[in-house]
Amino acid sequence: MKILVVDDSELSLMFATRVLEQYGHDVVALRTGEAAVDLLKKGDWPQVIFLDWMMPGMDGLDVCRAIRASPGGARVYIVIITARALEADRREAIGAGANLHIAKPARAEDMENAVLAAAKMYKELGITIGSDSVASNEPASSAAEVVNTSIDDFDRSG
Repeated sequence: MKILVVDDSELSLMFATRVLEQYGHDVVALRTGEAAVDLLKKGDWPQVIFLDWMMPGMDGLDVCRAIRASPGGARVYIVIITARALEADRREAIGAGANLHIAKPARAEDMENAVLAAAKMYKELGITIGSDSVASNEPASSAAEVVNTSIDDFDRSG
């Protein structure tokens, strides 16, 4: 599965990348929310996105909201991984559009279980894993145009 991991901690990025690659996934690792948004604007949609909540600049919840505001963004499985582990934090992450909240330190099993849950969701939606654009049934270039507009609107709003 194609997975995007976004975390400002180099150690967390290395751990997540190593774990997910060991399970056979194609992983892209980025250090900022802004870099994630830029990647998505190009139409390069992963099937699963792991977002750190607390990052400088655009945090994980901001990225999550931007994705969900994009047409087709509801089809991307988003996991918030964070040190914020209270029940209220979990509710806030889910309220921002995350499918799942995992408290740090994340275990390898937690990450792979999240990917398995994403695969189940895609199967139930009838979406074939491995297509260029999971966020939409449109070609990736069309999805990129929609995301650019939605994310640019989000950037201007807050």
